[in-house]
Amino acid sequence: MMLSGCGAVSFYSGSNTVINASGNSHSVSVLEKDMESAVALLYAKKDDGQLRMFCTATAFERSGKTYRFVTAAHCVAEDINGMVELVPYQWFISFDEPGVKTFYPAKLLGVGYQSRGDDFAVLETTLDRQIPVIPMSATDAELGEQVSNVASPLGLGKQLFRGHVTTVYMDRPVVGAGLNWTGATLLQISCGPGSSGSSVVSQNRHTIVSILVGMIYRGPAVFIVSIPVTKFNRFWRDIQTNKYPWYAPAFNANGIPVSTSSSQRDLSNFMNRIDRGLSVVLEPEPTK
Repeated sequence: MMLSGCGAVSFYSGSNTVINASGNSHSVSVLEKDMESAVALLYAKKDDGQLRMFCTATAFERSGKTYRFVTAAHCVAEDINGMVELVPYQWFISFDEPGVKTFYPAKLLGVGYQSRGDDFAVLETTLDRQIPVIPMSATDAELGEQVSNVASPLGLGKQLFRGHVTTVYMDRPVVGAGLNWTGATLLQISCGPGSSGSSVVSQNRHTIVSILVGMIYRGPAVFIVSIPVTKFNRFWRDIQTNKYPWYAPAFNANGIPVSTSSSQRDLSNFMNRIDRGLSVVLEPEPTK
């Protein structure tokens, strides 16, 4: 098994491109318009002061003008010494509108420990507008369920994708360094670098049923990987009740994460995942 390339990265914000695959019922159309409004691009402000897009995020909760967005943990952190280690960047949410972009400062509320399959992160920001929220489902996806996804792969702007669930819980040990996809939900849907953290939404229930995190492939065969929503719900409940022992971040006076480990932080592996996206390449069995 080799790790490589649907995770994140974009240097360019282009005009919106909408891809319609199937179905045109009124209820699905309304849902997908709400999704397009609820989805934002996650940007990081690095040491050089430049803003760079990393991943996709979706608003799932609101309290007044304060919104909470879900994305993937591997977009903002690594697993180091048995704990979540945040990368030392400032985070911003942008809705990638035509013309001048607006960037809203975002605060990390909770990030999952990826080695146990919790590839989730929640950010909070205050908006000067009202947008729809796409709530979390109480139950996981169903086999064959039709789903929609809005994401921003390859820096081409927010795009709409449709597909279906091919496996509800993958009963295979797909595990690597800082990665555990055992029990993941597999999809037939398009994605690319920049799609990580985007929400997979049931066209029937109008709720988030999983979070897209990457892909598995060998040769031309590609399987899109997402983490079931019930796993997110447990993670988010534990974060809110301070019962998630793998997350204990430290921040400086400017709200930027600081390292909790004693060693010098090397971000090369993290940035490699961001640049190429997160996927698993299954190597062919050796010929005997």
